[in-house]
Amino acid sequence: MLENTADLIGGAIDCPGATLINCVIARNYTDPHFAAITRTSLVLGCTVVYNLCGGIDDVGRVGNSIIWGNAGRQIDRANEVHYCDVQGGWPGVGNINADPLFADPAANDYHLLLESPCIDRGDPTFQAPPGEVDLDRQKRVWDRDGDLNCDGIINNFDIDAFTLALTDPAGYAKKFPRCDFMLADINADGTVDNFDIDPFVALLTGA
Repeated sequence: MLENTADLIGGAIDCPGATLINCVIARNYTDPHFAAITRTSLVLGCTVVYNLCGGIDDVGRVGNSIIWGNAGRQIDRANEVHYCDVQGGWPGVGNINADPLFADPAANDYHLLLESPCIDRGDPTFQAPPGEVDLDRQKRVWDRDGDLNCDGIINNFDIDAFTLALTDPAGYAKKFPRCDFMLADINADGTVDNFDIDPFVALLTGA
């Protein structure tokens, strides 16, 4: 939800008992004393950023989320906050306070750069429902294996990079200096070889 305006509470969401999962709540506005999300029971896997008011208030549980750059308090009241990146910090297991390093927030592109401290910092016990995907239709939980050009998503633009990693590791390292060659180890056996081809195709096609 982007760039909504409310006269009072809940610049984007004010819905008692609601559950928000895998949402982007950005650049919304309400009275600076209130927040973009209020009176919900669960905020999970959400990006709550750059709202022209507070981020979250009067929420039950917040998990695996990024709350950053909001004009008021990032979190006012929440019963439980775990494995989140909260600007200014917040008590709770697994929480961090570090610039999430979005790709291009000015253009509302909240993909994470390769160097983002949020990568692999979510709840290690989290199990995504079978078949669940993110906003890019990618697997909900993965550690970037297959993203061979390091643009934050797996798509056809990774094919040439994967082929280069497979056939010319030195050439791959030269062309993609910010990427890790082992991203091509799709079957996680510790080597990059022909046995990674079928798993890469399956990852690419969602099979």
